[in-house]
Amino acid sequence: MINEVLSCTRTEVLLNLMWYAINRHLSNPKVQSSITRIFGNETWRSQLFMRETGREREEHFADYFLKQIQAKYKLKFRIRFSPEDKVQGGENRTKYYLVHCSNHSKAALLMKEVMWPLGDEMGTFDYSAREKGVLFSRTPSDEELKSYIRQRYVESNKIVTFDELREETWVLPFIEKHYRSVLHQLEDEGVIQIKRVESKKKGIRAGDKIHFRR
Repeated sequence: MINEVLSCTRTEVLLNLMWYAINRHLSNPKVQSSITRIFGNETWRSQLFMRETGREREEHFADYFLKQIQAKYKLKFRIRFSPEDKVQGGENRTKYYLVHCSNHSKAALLMKEVMWPLGDEMGTFDYSAREKGVLFSRTPSDEELKSYIRQRYVESNKIVTFDELREETWVLPFIEKHYRSVLHQLEDEGVIQIKRVESKKKGIRAGDKIHFRR
């Protein structure tokens, strides 16, 4: 059903993957028919996650689930148990995932903008509603994006627009402001040249061309 809805290019789907409830019943013969209906077949029974436990089982199940969805762009946002749930160890346990699916890059990029500030830490796409100090931040840094762009693009002599760069790297946990910041740094360093088609002076907009020079 989800794949039928997503056959339209401009369609988006936001679904709730109830991992905690599913995990409790994966090996229960009485409810396995319901899980079969989720996937539309029984191949899930022979997957690696059926022989695993803990986070490995969860991650492999989520990966398998996402692969069954015939959408080009898939983002998941982890929701852990909050204090109100009163679940032992809940701050480290997944209650469910919000999964956003689409076939258009702009939909995925906009959803990242929405989800970026909502986690326990910005950019982690992971939420529990628990208030606690952070010793080591997991929020992705501009330096990480800068390093990635240097490795993939610098010396490629490639020319891409600002939007094309974001679309090509949509899977990275960064949003528009981070790309602007990093590109300004690379421009100041003489690593890239920006032809401002839509913006003026030091701005960077959708159609501006980024030239990664050799």
